[in-house]
Amino acid sequence: MGSAICLGDKAGRLANICVGRGLPEFVPPNTDEVSYQFNYTKSDDICFASGDCAINPSHGFALDPPKANERRTAKWYTVYECDRSPTYLRLLVSGRVHVRCSDKNLPPVAASGSAIKICTRGCPIYESLRTSHFTHTAQVVTSGVFFSLALVAGTDQGGLFLCPRLALVMESGAEVALVDDRLGPVQPQSFYVDFAILDDGGRNVQIDLIFRGEPAEAGTAKEFDGPPIRTLRTCLQDYTAFHGHLQSSNISLGTTDLEQVLPETTVHLQHLVVSEELIDEERVPLAQPYYSGAKNIENGTSGSQPNLQGVAAPSMKLLHEGVDARSAAVFAALGVGFSAFSEHPQLAARNKALTPVEPNEDGFWHHISYEDNDAKDPRLSGEFWLSKEPVDKKNLYLNCSSTLAQALTMCIVFRFGCPQDYLHLIEQAAAEGPSAEKKEASFVLREWHIPANGVVVGIEPDPRHRHLLRMFIEHRNEIKDDMVVCERGDMSHMHDSIVNQEIYDAGIAIIYRITLLHKDGGRQSAVIQWNTDELEEANLDILRSGNNFRLVEEPSPRFPISPCPLTQTNLSAESRIFIYSAEAFQTTVATPRDSSGSPAQVDAPAEDPYANLAHYSPGAVSAGPGDSIYHSDLGTAEDWQSAKGGYSEGEMETGPNPGDRLVRTRTGAASFDEPSVEWKRPVIQSVVLLSKMQDPPFNCFPSSLSP
Repeated sequence: MGSAICLGDKAGRLANICVGRGLPEFVPPNTDEVSYQFNYTKSDDICFASGDCAINPSHGFALDPPKANERRTAKWYTVYECDRSPTYLRLLVSGRVHVRCSDKNLPPVAASGSAIKICTRGCPIYESLRTSHFTHTAQVVTSGVFFSLALVAGTDQGGLFLCPRLALVMESGAEVALVDDRLGPVQPQSFYVDFAILDDGGRNVQIDLIFRGEPAEAGTAKEFDGPPIRTLRTCLQDYTAFHGHLQSSNISLGTTDLEQVLPETTVHLQHLVVSEELIDEERVPLAQPYYSGAKNIENGTSGSQPNLQGVAAPSMKLLHEGVDARSAAVFAALGVGFSAFSEHPQLAARNKALTPVEPNEDGFWHHISYEDNDAKDPRLSGEFWLSKEPVDKKNLYLNCSSTLAQALTMCIVFRFGCPQDYLHLIEQAAAEGPSAEKKEASFVLREWHIPANGVVVGIEPDPRHRHLLRMFIEHRNEIKDDMVVCERGDMSHMHDSIVNQEIYDAGIAIIYRITLLHKDGGRQSAVIQWNTDELEEANLDILRSGNNFRLVEEPSPRFPISPCPLTQTNLSAESRIFIYSAEAFQTTVATPRDSSGSPAQVDAPAEDPYANLAHYSPGAVSAGPGDSIYHSDLGTAEDWQSAKGGYSEGEMETGPNPGDRLVRTRTGAASFDEPSVEWKRPVIQSVVLLSKMQDPPFNCFPSSLSP
């Protein structure tokens, strides 16, 4: 991204800064609701949460790294602590940094280092070491959303590259890039960076940057081909729900990391302005599902149309309500702190036996379990449900509740359509009683993916880091929209946290929301949407291009469906709902017994299925943008204004694919093992499906930033 996108009408002030040829006075774009301010020309100290620090009146506050002979970790300076959740804040951070480059020589091989690190939604991570007499506790990292500027330099590259980045830093310290840019090559010289950061509602993030160079020192320009830094501008933006559920967070500054790149270069903070605009609480959606499980009778008569969540909806039609849906909804409303009053069906006592007479369906769904077949080593596993009758392609709402670990094995498909012969096979395989037709249909479904069209939604590990979880909307194996939500935590967190997945088909868009109830009681909500106009446009583009390769595509690497060929003549025009889980529900859960026959105590921690899973194979995908060194071509002198690389969208790129391994065409995420989960109840029992819902029950808030 290299476009100069501004922060609404306030950013006009920032745009006017670079009119003159000389260095203009810093004028912050955020002058209202200012909660923190630092100006090095008017103060001898800068105030941090840990205490005041002295500044250099000539250059500003030095963001010095640890010295080579010092045994300490890099410093983090907490500038300001927000006492409200990021969900209720529109945070603006602006300032100016002076990078004083005194280096005359560059490393012979390209090296990278960080000059600026600014964190919002910050959460300090501490570690403790206990001795016989004392416990030592120290902050090891700040986790949050990071806005950083990396400098990449090397004589083999012809100069210096400026690489701004939006990234996430996890509790482990691992950094995962969301989006980045690359400007250069330019001559190594001192320069100023004016920045304006927006963190809106714990979702939208954006940074505008203006670079202004000081005159190059004598002799520097002759050694490098790149031009000197004059005025460069760029803007990065993305959206993420990462740390959006924190009750409070902080704004932090990190020290520099330029020893391997420009060891004589120093970085000084000269101006910093923080403003907080409190979002009206009535505008912020509650972090709980629309479906509450409560039914009130209109006009007090038993024959009247029921109200859902107290909203009068005489035209709304309840298509399906699982027997566990209401108890799951009550749990979602009360939360984990009220387990004495409500228990989620999937959090029933471990090893609790379930009676086999409890139904798996109410006649609304076809149910196919791949575990019901006698064949050994079936190609597909798990189970799925398909609505027997067609549903509308608009004003349709679905809610499904499960644990987070269970949700990672699932997908939900709206506007599902498949060939008539496969629909007939599903009807035969789901029929009651044994028959030759049922056995043959079950064999076909077990061994081959179903050719189908539809919009797939779900939750999965992010391909950039396996401990990050993202929500996604997918069509024909291509990710159309996705957003990082949170870290997955340990397996205890995965099994005891509840997630509600809600999908609303508005006709012109598919809106997907997840509501997380974390094990520790925290609540989090995240929404993405995709305009369905692209459904027809994408199909027409493929047909018009005459690309026969796209007419037959690989099956899904995770789900039992395959993109239906666009030339399919007997494709059903009707829309249905498809729900799949890679783990099938077992009717009875056996209780472990000890040698005496009494119930055994199972205290061992749950095994982490990802423990032995390598980071995604380099044979299937290339290195990600989180690498500290940029390996891609760094461009030429003609590209210096905005030389964007293949990672400018923060995505993985597909590389060689030996053995025809299945990869996603947009993100390159290779197939991987799902966590081993246990369904206490069939997933379909917690599903609610409503039609003729005229108004969307939820929307993206705050709305996505304009590109």
